[in-house]
Amino acid sequence: MVQTINKIRHSYGLSGLKPAYSLFVSAKLYSRHMMRSDYFGHMSRIPVASRWRTAGEALAWHSGWRLSPRQTVWQWMGSAPHRALLLSSRFTRIGVGRARGHYAGRSATMWTAHFGHR
Repeated sequence: MVQTINKIRHSYGLSGLKPAYSLFVSAKLYSRHMMRSDYFGHMSRIPVASRWRTAGEALAWHSGWRLSPRQTVWQWMGSAPHRALLLSSRFTRIGVGRARGHYAGRSATMWTAHFGHR
């Protein structure tokens, strides 16, 4: 997923986002939290480590357990707020996490992408 996002960023003349371990951890934990809670949505504060001065978050879910990272990125690109986040020069780091389970009574995969700037 990070590679797909960076290819898109490069096509817009932007530098790629560098992976950040803590953002991968927070993204994975938030995806798991949403799945366990049968909840999909943003919290009032993005749950990332405090060392990130600025943080952004993109969420997605789809039915089934088949991984669809490219499809998810293209869905984000089709949404003005998500596209602005993916193409923001404000962020320099990224972490992505997913969780598989049951959401709203059916099998589902949830994705979280956390973006950060120190």
